[in-house]
Amino acid sequence: MPDPRSRRRSLALAAGCAAVVALLAATPLAWFALSDAALLDRPAAMDQPYTSLVPTGEDYYLIRQLKAQNAAFLSVYGSRYATPAAEGTAAGEDPLLYTASGQNQGEMIWDAWTMYEYLNTLLDQLYTAGVLDDIWCSVGKTLLEHNGERVYYSNDSLGFTRISVFPEENEYDPCLMVVVESRTNKLVTLWMDFGTEYGRPGTPPDPAVCLPAWTRINELDGLGDWAPPAGTDFEESGLYSARGGVLMTCAAGNAWGDTERTWLCLHLGVREEF
Repeated sequence: MPDPRSRRRSLALAAGCAAVVALLAATPLAWFALSDAALLDRPAAMDQPYTSLVPTGEDYYLIRQLKAQNAAFLSVYGSRYATPAAEGTAAGEDPLLYTASGQNQGEMIWDAWTMYEYLNTLLDQLYTAGVLDDIWCSVGKTLLEHNGERVYYSNDSLGFTRISVFPEENEYDPCLMVVVESRTNKLVTLWMDFGTEYGRPGTPPDPAVCLPAWTRINELDGLGDWAPPAGTDFEESGLYSARGGVLMTCAAGNAWGDTERTWLCLHLGVREEF
């Protein structure tokens, strides 16, 4: 039979070992707690103040696609069509497989219902956003209504959709045309060409009002550096973002000097520098 005193000594020894193990296990926790308290209670000096990231064109899918289209178009069709951004972009590179969108009726797909409704909605959106005033929006809707049986569309291989409304007996020169990036549904180009039979809209849209509204509806206002490009031909009619490498313009005038015809063009394109 075991000795009771020996058994008590064994139990005491086991209890002592357990206490030592518990103490050793708690030591790192206590050390971490003291270290954290010391660090949190002491103000930390910063070598440099925090600055937010500066957005660039690469942060925007629409701009990346515009630049890809610009480079691809140059690669396929040659430097005579290049913008300053495209010059050298594709130099030394293999030609890109790119198909441009059709521009006349014979190269496009007829759709006098879906695209008609889309254009009607788009004009409303441009008016609501402040890109077009009520008079110019009305001109666009009048052109669409009078020529609604001749609405055509086509796509290029990078996803830009061209929608054109052709006047009667003219399959080459649309009276209303838009280009939108199909994934983002953002407007890249708007063109109107109309005669006195549709009335006179009066003064052209004010670029100081129209273009900032367009940056907002295209969600590009986050670039933060849109400004008229001083000392250039676009100083009165454009906004330029050096961070994005894009130029936005609004212009209107008489078609080929014909006072009976008026045109309006909004365009967003790549422009790395002037």
